[in-house]
Amino acid sequence: MKPFLFLSLLLLNMNAFGQDQNSHEKPTDFWIGSGVGISAAGGGELTSFGGGLAARLSVSLKQGRGSITARATMNTGGESKYETVIIPGNLSDEFWDIGMLYGYSIKETEEITIILSGGLAAVGGSRVIKDDEPGWFSSGGKLDPVKSTIGVPVELSWVIPGYSCINTSFTLHANFNRLETFYGVTLNLGIGSLTK
Repeated sequence: MKPFLFLSLLLLNMNAFGQDQNSHEKPTDFWIGSGVGISAAGGGELTSFGGGLAARLSVSLKQGRGSITARATMNTGGESKYETVIIPGNLSDEFWDIGMLYGYSIKETEEITIILSGGLAAVGGSRVIKDDEPGWFSSGGKLDPVKSTIGVPVELSWVIPGYSCINTSFTLHANFNRLETFYGVTLNLGIGSLTK
């Protein structure tokens, strides 16, 4: 419940940002994007570092060279070290974040826009721990939820304009926090109101 409340407040802040800007002076782009890729998360006693999956969902508002993005990411680590002969274990540490980032376009051309962003986010997830009573189909491990915390999300995006309503982007994202720092790379598709 708390992550959804947090995301709602972020979206309200985005709306306020858009109303405060003078849209007659600078073109405004708005898009909703999502993507998948690879991540490096976890790497504790029971998982190998890297080799996981990353997913990203975002809502972005860009005016001039400045932008605001509300994003959510999900990142997994490598496979659990506990496996059985019958079913190989595929448990891994999982970490997510939901946050707000302010970005600045460090390069803008007709072919590409490069945006560097940073902000604050709620962070949570689960770690793989040893299952003391594994079943017949168990991998020998189980997921144990961790206490949520606040982190510093950063990302670098290469945005490639397409049509007036579609763009694609390649994003490197990370979150630095006391729970578990994680990284990810995603290929994204954005749909919205875009200027070229």
